[in-house]
Amino acid sequence: MSALGGRILRRLDRRELVQFAIMAAVLGAVVIGIAPLIFRADSALFLSAVLAGLSIGWMTGRIPLPAAAAGFLDAALGIDFLFLVIGRLDIPIRSGIGSAARFLLHLLPQNADAAFTTGPLMEDAYRILQGSVSVITRFQVWAVSFVRGGDFFDPVASAFFWSLLLFLAGSFAGWALAAARKPLAALLPALLLLGVVFSYVNGDWHYAVLMIGLVFLAVVVVEQSQKEQDWERRDMGYSTSIRWDLLFSAVPVLGLLLAVSYIVPSISIDDIQRWIREQSEPQSAVGNSVGQSFGLQPVNSGGADPAQAEVFPRSHHLGRGPDLSSEVALVIVTGEALVYLPGVREPVAPHHYWKAQTYDIYSGSGWLTSPTDERELQSGERLLDILPKGVLLRQTVTVSRPGFGPAYYAGELAAVYRLFRVVSRTNFDVMGVVVPGADYELDSVYYQADEASLRAAGTDYPDWIRRRYLQLPNVLPERVHALARDLTATPPTPYDRAVAIEDYLRREMRYSLEIDSPPYNQDVVDYFLFVSKIGFCDYYASAMTVLARSAGIPARIAIGYAAGTFDPVQGKYTVLESDAHAWPELFFPGIGWVEFEPTAVMAEIPRRASAQTIAANPELPEPEASESAMVWKWLAPLLRRSALPALIVLLAIPLIGLVWNLLAPLRFRMMPPARLMRAVYRGLQAHGTRQGIRLSPGTTPFEFTDRLARKNPDCAPSLGLMEEVYSRQLYSGREISRADRKQVIRNWPGVDRRLWWNWWKKKLRALRTVRLRPARRGSAQKTISAEDTEDRGANPIQSP
Repeated sequence: MSALGGRILRRLDRRELVQFAIMAAVLGAVVIGIAPLIFRADSALFLSAVLAGLSIGWMTGRIPLPAAAAGFLDAALGIDFLFLVIGRLDIPIRSGIGSAARFLLHLLPQNADAAFTTGPLMEDAYRILQGSVSVITRFQVWAVSFVRGGDFFDPVASAFFWSLLLFLAGSFAGWALAAARKPLAALLPALLLLGVVFSYVNGDWHYAVLMIGLVFLAVVVVEQSQKEQDWERRDMGYSTSIRWDLLFSAVPVLGLLLAVSYIVPSISIDDIQRWIREQSEPQSAVGNSVGQSFGLQPVNSGGADPAQAEVFPRSHHLGRGPDLSSEVALVIVTGEALVYLPGVREPVAPHHYWKAQTYDIYSGSGWLTSPTDERELQSGERLLDILPKGVLLRQTVTVSRPGFGPAYYAGELAAVYRLFRVVSRTNFDVMGVVVPGADYELDSVYYQADEASLRAAGTDYPDWIRRRYLQLPNVLPERVHALARDLTATPPTPYDRAVAIEDYLRREMRYSLEIDSPPYNQDVVDYFLFVSKIGFCDYYASAMTVLARSAGIPARIAIGYAAGTFDPVQGKYTVLESDAHAWPELFFPGIGWVEFEPTAVMAEIPRRASAQTIAANPELPEPEASESAMVWKWLAPLLRRSALPALIVLLAIPLIGLVWNLLAPLRFRMMPPARLMRAVYRGLQAHGTRQGIRLSPGTTPFEFTDRLARKNPDCAPSLGLMEEVYSRQLYSGREISRADRKQVIRNWPGVDRRLWWNWWKKKLRALRTVRLRPARRGSAQKTISAEDTEDRGANPIQSP
């Protein structure tokens, strides 16, 4: 590989590498300017997209391709690249290559008797297809919402959209630099994109001044480098000292322009007058206490209820592990019995969490709550007129520490049977409930949603849910957003994305109460996910809530207790202080808040596959007949969904080629005569290359078209006409007449179609005449020598 890289670098001019590096620097600066202005952007992804586009565009620009063909190829490669990166299809593709290799080895005669299953290969194919369809579907839903005027945000669709724009801007820059040799035109799409973003979100104009300087420097250096290349191509002598002269003249001018552009707009007459007035006025006496100089805050003399402040802290910060005792905290009687779970022979205790309060604002160091209001309700009064669906569960709660404290309940609270106060945010979003006394009764609605219902819930979130429960701080590190996007790019539904996040945290993070506080200047979730990878339930719940929000799923954190120890005889739960717990709750339209359990040491939350009633004594499920049958069962619906789009794409490819051919007269009419004939001759050269005509540098246009006419006799008259017009323009130095121009434009589409048709007929004829046994040695040598005699030569000639 190093030898190959060395050969490639030796074939390149160092000046071309300098031009490429300067373009990469300017495009990188564009990414640095755009990324902070895009919601939950990934600078690394954007930078890789624009540099990949620059590289691919630069390579296609060095290949003699028409501009439209190069653009189509660049766009196709860009979409493939982004599917691999954003959809994380590289992992199943690598696995699929290995599975395919093992399958091919199994087909060898010596391995025919070995046992082999197609399950892994089918599963890899399903993962690749599912990932591709998932990214397309998410982008489609996002685009439809945008067209209809909605404000639905999907991080994967947004990342795909902006990455594709930057990739195309980079590929155009690379192509224009290599093919058109126009550095300013090459940077124009990227600069337009930067300007649109800055104008829409009111970006910092100081950065625009910096970009002007970078573009000026890039144009000067690239233009000079290209001039030197042209002088060397024409064997013209020049002094390399001109580079230093250019540097010493351009840099001071650039610095002066940047300084003036930066300083002048920031001068404000009002600020100058205000500063003079402040300097002329006497300094006022110290109005605040000395303690404020040391960061001490004055005591708030009113407003807040001390009981509320003690019962429901306004913040929940993440730090060192807590010291939890084994004392009894709660005793809760529900009267429930043991239940049977799918696939489990022995009955188990019902799954509950005893919730006390929720938080909605992530601060980077912990959790806060939005402003709240209090409302006093009578005994038995409902919190909501319309209760969420679920099972009404009566709970008798006894607390170990009597007093004015939070109520603990499972699911969503319905009513408390004593005078109580509700602390809620706007839209009656309950933070918690305060009750007096040592014991109380309450009703709550508990709904254990099945997987089918959660997958079918969709993304039609209420506006207030999206505004409140997708909030994340702007300073959240980008790698957190990138991890959320990687984990949730291919799962098709929000529930599957939530499960992917939950599985990742349970698998990759380690549980421990013996941890130190995170650094004060680092985001705690970022620290937990990428540095320590160790923590307790607060860290797990915070990480899943933040990752879910970054993935576009509304989420919050709940504080309370785990289920505790269940007594099936009395239907009673005994909850210890050591059962204190935090967990994430994710919102699903039509269902409500659903609990998840990412903490590694806790049992997973059981969910039924469907809404069907479970039998009293269920049988264990029978194993599937085969892995391939199971995978095909998943794959068949996906294939049915994607069959029509795939058919449309396959039909669109030849249709695009036909339309491009039909539009050739229109395109040619817009070209000047010299460019028209060069384009026609390059098209004929491409046909000649496909048909095996190899030309030496000294081959004339007449010799080339003569060889092409011998292979395509039906095109001979038109080829002769085009050769005559091209040679007349090439050797006379004058433009062709209007009559010749019209004749060439009229004849080209028919010649192009016939040459393509003849090439395809030759390929099909070759496929039909394939023999299983090799031909006789003499005839093969005779055929090869005839071809060499006709088309022997070197590289195709370069059109002027």
